[in-house]
Amino acid sequence: MRVTNSMMVNRMMMNMNRNLSRMGRIYEDYSTGKKIHRPSDDPVLVARSMKLHTDIAENAQFKKNINDVDSMLDKTETSLTELNSVLLRVRELTVQASNGVLTKEDTINIKAEIDQLKEEITKISNDTYVGRHIYSGYKTDKPYMNENGSYNLNMEKQIKTDNLRFPIDIKDPNNTFEMDIAGLKDENGIKYTGKYQVELEAKEYKNIEEIQQELEKQLNSSIGSEGITSIEIKQNDPLVSRKKEDNALTEEESVSIVFDKELEASSKDIIQDKVNKAFGDGKATVSIASRTVGSKTVSEVTITPVAGEKLDLTGGKDLVFKSSELNTDSDINIRLMDSNTTIGDEKNNSYFKVDIDNNSLVIENKYMQDDQKFAIRIDNKDLKDQLGLEKLNICESNEKVKYNVGISTDLDVNVRGDQVFGAVVDTDNDGIGDKTIMDTMDDLINNLEKGDTEKISKILDEVDGHRENISRLKSEIGARSNTAETIKNRIDQTEVNFTKLLSQTEDTDLGKASMEFMNLKSVYDASLNVGARIIQQTLVDFIR
Repeated sequence: MRVTNSMMVNRMMMNMNRNLSRMGRIYEDYSTGKKIHRPSDDPVLVARSMKLHTDIAENAQFKKNINDVDSMLDKTETSLTELNSVLLRVRELTVQASNGVLTKEDTINIKAEIDQLKEEITKISNDTYVGRHIYSGYKTDKPYMNENGSYNLNMEKQIKTDNLRFPIDIKDPNNTFEMDIAGLKDENGIKYTGKYQVELEAKEYKNIEEIQQELEKQLNSSIGSEGITSIEIKQNDPLVSRKKEDNALTEEESVSIVFDKELEASSKDIIQDKVNKAFGDGKATVSIASRTVGSKTVSEVTITPVAGEKLDLTGGKDLVFKSSELNTDSDINIRLMDSNTTIGDEKNNSYFKVDIDNNSLVIENKYMQDDQKFAIRIDNKDLKDQLGLEKLNICESNEKVKYNVGISTDLDVNVRGDQVFGAVVDTDNDGIGDKTIMDTMDDLINNLEKGDTEKISKILDEVDGHRENISRLKSEIGARSNTAETIKNRIDQTEVNFTKLLSQTEDTDLGKASMEFMNLKSVYDASLNVGARIIQQTLVDFIR
């Protein structure tokens, strides 16, 4: 085979370019600090690098979240500490006022300070963290309380059963249980706990839909919703377009309550008396009209504000009718909500809804205020086990604000307003909280005005109960803070581990790259020297 000079030159140039290319690749690794620059360099390492970058970004977000959790918990703990200090001062003043030796002027001064402390409690209930109200559950854009200490919003409350097993065979007489509603008000505005017997139909329930429908029906039947067909806030003139006023009914609106029976003529005066007690004398008029629905005669009661008057619905207004007053089958409890609410079929504060959650039942009441609680008390073991409930089941809000601080790891950060300012103190020893902080403060102020030192002294136990509740919540906050600290340390360690793995995956070993570069440079220099000998001399070499 004949080897020409051009062949040798071409082969020499190809080898020199290959050596130069290798030097360029090492130089790129050395100058950028990375050993992979494009997917073709090493597809496996590139895929691993992309996954590690995703994990590091996700971990960085977890770190931001856990820092927010720390700040939120610190703010909540500070708020609870401040509230505890306020209640400690309330206790000191209550002790002073109960000793029976103070002058009238001293009592007036104590009452004035108690009034200020009540305002301070209202301000604490509306504490915020970065503009979000910390006690308002999911509604962080709204304050928990109004300036006068009434509730601006309320948490939806529920009781959830365990997983149910079918068929459920409920037999008489083991088919009854008690429903308790704490925080109801009688016609004089005095709070009490309503106790209602719920009787389920004795039969075999083959699926969850059957027991769900029966439970919802009997819950509402037992507490007086069955006597009402509908409640609706109506606009008197449908041709007039207007924006409804929050928390108030005007003369342009009326409340329509349809009873499922024909009321007696004397019922009008009874209902008018209830309306007067709820809104004030001369604020609204009551009218009753009979109408036929199918083969049945029912009565529609209309409550209309007097011209120029407004019916304040802040916090809801209760109309409570004993069965003997309207000659109905059971007591009827009605709560009128704000004027932007069309109540429709979900009738009042006593309306319970039962939903299905997988194989469990969720009993909820979204109209009940935070100064109220409902509970289910079941003494019969068989019925308790079949319904997946405990002996005493107390409702609680499910408005838990969670932060995602790890893969499949969420952390509760909020303390809900009903846990602090709701009905938490049990004054009648039935196991259900029935007294709020504001109830206690109002009772204290009223008794200071009356000078009733005996009742003032009894309020000390309530104040201590609220302080104990706050201490318990602070302990929960402390436990969450400890958990957050543990998670934070784990996130920091994970960040170190991921960064180390990423460095091992894509970073250049500078020492190794430097040695390789020097070796390749030596090879390249050698190829240049050899190439100089291969290339034939030209006329230029003779011009010397």
